[in-house]
Amino acid sequence: IRDIYNCSKKDEIKFWTKNIKYYFENARPLAKEFINYLHDNDNKIYIITSRAFTSDNTMLGAFMRHNVKRWLNKNNIYFDEILFCGEDKLDAIKKYNINIMGEDKPKNVIDISNHIPVICMLAPYNNDIEKDNVYKISSFDEAFDTYDTIKTIHSKKKIA
Repeated sequence: IRDIYNCSKKDEIKFWTKNIKYYFENARPLAKEFINYLHDNDNKIYIITSRAFTSDNTMLGAFMRHNVKRWLNKNNIYFDEILFCGEDKLDAIKKYNINIMGEDKPKNVIDISNHIPVICMLAPYNNDIEKDNVYKISSFDEAFDTYDTIKTIHSKKKIA
């Protein structure tokens, strides 16, 4: 929120206090099915998230981590492990030897794609990314074929 709207941390907290309920709505269509497809094809599923405040060692951070896990459970999203990190996900990707990443934040898409393929869910704020190793999709319906394409390039089996 601070990056998109160029606001202060205080304004960001106000925003989340007012809009938190929208943050935990239903998952995108076919998200669960795509993750199950990955899992059924012998991939380990790591959720690497930098959702607001989840990496904070505070009561708010604990509350947000709890709600992210609750949201994943409510939407029946399978995962082997969940990692709460700051904005930069590259360290976690290297530490866990991740081979393919799903990401939408422009800076992360660019940084991560220097190391591994990135499946990028298109949004108004990342539409202009044009880079090798970035596979753009507009829905999870497209993710199945995109993953199969990437799989022919990569043979290791860790997915985030």
